[in-house]
Amino acid sequence: MTSHSIVNLLELVGLYKLILEIKLKGHSRKPPLHTQFHPKFRTSANHTHGVSVYRFFFTFINFFYLLNIAIVNQLQSTLFQRLI
Repeated sequence: MTSHSIVNLLELVGLYKLILEIKLKGHSRKPPLHTQFHPKFRTSANHTHGVSVYRFFFTFINFFYLLNIAIVNQLQSTLFQRLI
């Protein structure tokens, strides 16, 4: 995997993160009335099932985003040391 493809991957992940952030902001803290009292959708007092799934994926993507940044930094430092 070249550094160029990793940078492309980073951009894709960054874009996905941005979309997820927008989706998370779109959800209000209180679910709509028809899901609020439904036992299937209610996970806690003010969380619908959908938001918790988004949160899970959001943290998952965040982890890979940070991992990719670490890999790119490592690549850059090794490339820099080869130049010296």
